[in-house]
Order: sequence, then C-alpha cells, then structure tokens
Amino acid sequence: MEANLEAQVRRGKNKSHIRNLKEKGLIPGVVYGKKMSSIPVALSAGELQKILAQEGSNALINLKVKKNATSKTYKVMVKAVQYDPLRRTLIHADFYQYSLKEKIRAEVAINLTGSAPGVDAGGILNPVLRRVEVECLATEIPDSITVDISNLDLGESITVSGLVPPPGVTVIEDPDALVVAVTGMETPAAETGAPAGEEIPAEEAAGDGSQ
Repeated sequence: MEANLEAQVRRGKNKSHIRNLKEKGLIPGVVYGKKMSSIPVALSAGELQKILAQEGSNALINLKVKKNATSKTYKVMVKAVQYDPLRRTLIHADFYQYSLKEKIRAEVAINLTGSAPGVDAGGILNPVLRRVEVECLATEIPDSITVDISNLDLGESITVSGLVPPPGVTVIEDPDALVVAVTGMETPAAETGAPAGEEIPAEEAAGDGSQ
C-alpha cells in the first residue's frame, strides 16, 4: 500500500526560516535520487509521523512537491529522520526517489511464530536478531520475515541461512549469524555452598576419618 504526502519547495535555510516552519507545524526535508538533483522541501511533521506509525519505516510514499503554481509527484521512501533529543518530535526527513526497476536495501523485522518445544522443556527462548537487511524491489519489501520456531528444541538454534524470505527478496546478512536460540537454565551451585565451577577437595568430600 502506498501513502500520499504533500510538500512544498523550501528556499530558506537559516534558523529563522526553520523556526517559522516549526510554528506552522512543518519540518524541513530533502528529496534526492540517482537520477535527480536534491530538492529542499517543507512538509507536515504530523502527516509524516502518521504514515510512519501506520505503514512503518519502509513505507512507499507518493510525495507531491509543489513549486509556485506547479507540482510534481515523486515515488519515495523515507531514507532518514531526525528527532528532537528532548521532545522526541520529528525535526527533519530525507526522502529517496526509487525506481520500479531498481533493487534497494532495507531493514525488515523478524517475526517469531509458533511455540518452541525447548521452552516447554524448561529452556529459555533467546531472540538475537530483531531485524535483518534485505535486497529487493521497493514494491516487494515485506513487512517482516516470519520464523517458525515450532520445531526448536532445547539447545537448538536458527541462523540467517535458515530464513525463508518471500520470492524476490534476498537477505543480506552473514548466513551463520544467530537469529534465535533455545538455551538451558543455568545450573545452580551445589548445596555445599561451594561457588559454581569450584571443585571441592577430595579429602573434604570423603572426610578425614577422625572420630
């Protein structure tokens, strides 16, 4: 699904201009791509935030850029955003114009599904990778890659090589990188009070034979 967003060409760059944008609920941004010159724009922070919340960071956006009485629409993705460190509000956005024929790279979430038998046996489920980088056409970026853990027993794991991405999508990660594992519980120290991993002297264990 594609989202729609409007922007206008921005000419000012100084602090007073940025402050004026902020007072209107707008933020500065830039649109760029391989076959176009970068265009400084101003856009609604609220509208962009809504798109990111509903569609995610890999949202495909039809960005309509107005310049005087004319406008042009660019198919873009959000390349980067900046937030105010204190208020955590959007303060800047970069948009990249993509090609329908050009493969791009993006990060997608890992979605674990099923119930691991190893957890039922007392193990602990340890998700290691939360997101992975993929390469595909912009229109084929998946919302997530599903990993079935229904056969994951105690001491077993799944690596990147075991992921099954949708057709046309390639995972760009180390094939041996750990995605998820089921590990055992830590063995408690002996009742003697000896620290874990410390051996008890043989003569203490057997006794010295004295009455």
